[in-house]
Amino acid sequence: MKHISIFLISLLMGLATAQADNLLPYIEQPIKAGNLLTFSDQGVSFKLCDSCNVIRLRPDTQVEYRENGEVISFQQATELYVTKGYEDVSVFYTRSSLIYDRVSFGDVESINPHTIQQAQ
Repeated sequence: MKHISIFLISLLMGLATAQADNLLPYIEQPIKAGNLLTFSDQGVSFKLCDSCNVIRLRPDTQVEYRENGEVISFQQATELYVTKGYEDVSVFYTRSSLIYDRVSFGDVESINPHTIQQAQ
């Protein structure tokens, strides 16, 4: 009985892990600036940790670049990448296709304060 229980728990854990990727098909991936390896109009590559594998992403047809929540140009984003202007960078991408559509330097706003003010 004990062996059957361990087998079933192992099976369920395996299924839960496999399903976790399906729960979040589009993610915000926070990255330390030092782990953002390449940044160009052809794509980005980064590591989640020093010993982790490199993740390479391709850009969507339209990519939005932000600095502390404000939209900036690709040229400004490139300057931030080169100067390592921010410790924190976030890349928003679809896991299945490895295509990103937004790169954010600095703080990422979850809620737009202008929307809140307009609603009041």
